[in-house]
Amino acid sequence: MSFMAPMAEEPFYRSQPDKGFESCNFSYNAEKVQIHNARPAKDRFQLDTHGFAYVDDAEGAAFVEQLRKNEDGAKERYYGHVERLVKKHTGASRVVVFDHTMRRREPSLAGKNPDGREQPAAYVHIDQ
Repeated sequence: MSFMAPMAEEPFYRSQPDKGFESCNFSYNAEKVQIHNARPAKDRFQLDTHGFAYVDDAEGAAFVEQLRKNEDGAKERYYGHVERLVKKHTGASRVVVFDHTMRRREPSLAGKNPDGREQPAAYVHIDQ
């Protein structure tokens, strides 16, 4: 896997930099890592301890399959489901889903996606 190399300054990435500006100021270091299937141990992960938890959600999986075929109305059809699911598993009284991105890699759109969002990375990444 590739990880950002250590650096002294704050990293930045610009998906469509203006002429004369760099798209990023960092580089990557390749590291060997072992990847394990966490599904058999999914009940061991707790939100308060690990910062994430696994939740079985067959209804949500069905929503995602529908959205892959037709993203129209995603907010109306899926956001409420996600809000209820997060409330149920966290005890939150209010949940706000503020954005979503359907990942469909089209290399021809790299750097010039009509909606201004960059195409999904061709490598492991996190969108937080």
